[in-house]
Amino acid sequence: ARLFSPEDKISTVFPDGIPADAKIYGVYFSLNDPETPLPDSTFGLGLSIVGGLNKFKLDGTEITIDKDKTSEEVLPDTKLAEEKDENKDRKIIDNYTKKDDVNEIHEVIATSEFQTDPVISMLVYRDPHVGYVGPVFSNTYKDNEFKTDDGKTGYTYVDININLDNDLVVPEKIYLEYEGYAWRPLYVMGANKQVLNIFDPNSNADLGNTKDSFKTLVSSTNPKVTFGVNTNNNKNFTVRMIIRTGNEKIAESNITPDAGQSIAEKILQNMKLKVLSKKDLKTLLPGKSDAELNNNVLRITDEKAKELADTEGETTLKIKGYIQGNTMVNAGRISFLTLSHEEEIKRVDANTIALGYTIEKYNVTFTFISGTEGKDLPAEVAEKQPADKFGIENGVKETLENFADVKVDGGTWKFKGWSVDKNGVSEAVTNEATVDGDDLILVGEWIFVEDEKPEEPQNPQNPQKPEPQKPEPAKPQNPQVRKNGELPKTNVSSAMSYVFLAIAGLGGAYISKKKDNE
Repeated sequence: ARLFSPEDKISTVFPDGIPADAKIYGVYFSLNDPETPLPDSTFGLGLSIVGGLNKFKLDGTEITIDKDKTSEEVLPDTKLAEEKDENKDRKIIDNYTKKDDVNEIHEVIATSEFQTDPVISMLVYRDPHVGYVGPVFSNTYKDNEFKTDDGKTGYTYVDININLDNDLVVPEKIYLEYEGYAWRPLYVMGANKQVLNIFDPNSNADLGNTKDSFKTLVSSTNPKVTFGVNTNNNKNFTVRMIIRTGNEKIAESNITPDAGQSIAEKILQNMKLKVLSKKDLKTLLPGKSDAELNNNVLRITDEKAKELADTEGETTLKIKGYIQGNTMVNAGRISFLTLSHEEEIKRVDANTIALGYTIEKYNVTFTFISGTEGKDLPAEVAEKQPADKFGIENGVKETLENFADVKVDGGTWKFKGWSVDKNGVSEAVTNEATVDGDDLILVGEWIFVEDEKPEEPQNPQNPQKPEPQKPEPAKPQNPQVRKNGELPKTNVSSAMSYVFLAIAGLGGAYISKKKDNE
């Protein structure tokens, strides 16, 4: 069943229209059995009321740390490596990344939530008046000095206790925010119930550490109370909460529920206390630099983070917490009988958050490809591919091998070079490649070069042996004639002898023929 406020609209109760058999039931809290009438005698009535006041206790109390935060949100500046939930322990291990502790930090987000039985929670919010004494839960607040003791203190309170690991860095000034409709902060205490000074987060004004320190920060229209704390080197904190009273109360008519939510459900949502993150502080303190903001958040030093990483997540820093308190209800007096009841809210432990780091490991893979279209790499090349490597730390440099040519039938495979394939983009590298926050994928390319072929004859189809050449008959030479009474010039002296002999022969033949004719 859902719970609604008298201030809720009918459209919230019946968003799809009022059905024919629609019913709304009133919810009452009874001090006694409704079927059994109260005694008539004063003494009997008083005892019955006192017995009924025993029901005014915060049952179903529960506290959680970072319940609605993902592991990535708890350690926002590093990459999640492992998360594990076992019973009430939550372990978050991130991959270590080096930070300079000034502009870059290992921030920790811490948020606690607590809840109680919804009926009692609504009763606390309403804090109804009983007769002449006023609100049943808070009428003892008037003129109360609000002791910081545990247990029965004479007033109603809830303590949210947060225990931070000694190796977490808690800033000198830390910023917190509480959100809730029924309760508001009274004190922030450190070790041994030391009440710490608080300050206005907007003006930085010191508000002291008295019971009135929070009054200027509490609003009757806003369930959030933002405040700063001078931590005084404390690692354990107790935020004591009391019920909103008087002009601090948030009227139901001033509450705007979320979509699909009733006003009553808004009132009953979990109460939250968180350490403001750097993101929160950027909005709250827009004039601060990143380095200044980093100095005001919960964090882990880089040295400690590296130390944790060297243990591979075995050693962790822990955040713990618990809730406890006291319920004091007072209905005045009947005759000499005081109608009041005080009961401790027993301690309930929160889940534990364990934070650690590990050194992220990467893989180095090698692949050979053919850079020649239509040619696959032969086995002689493929067998040279280096073996893949696993568990390599960030920043390690991988030396790259160059390969000798591989001779095969018809040609030679030549190694062209290495490239790195990252996010689908290939980039050439030489000599070495560095593991840089991701797996290193190395691709080696080979190209094929064919052997040179000898020059082929023009008619290779029917090759024949050449036949021996026959001597050609001598061709008669044209006689050289004298020009201008000169013999033709020659560079060979023996040639002149032949000319003279030829002339002499002709002359002899001519004389012989003449004699015959005579």
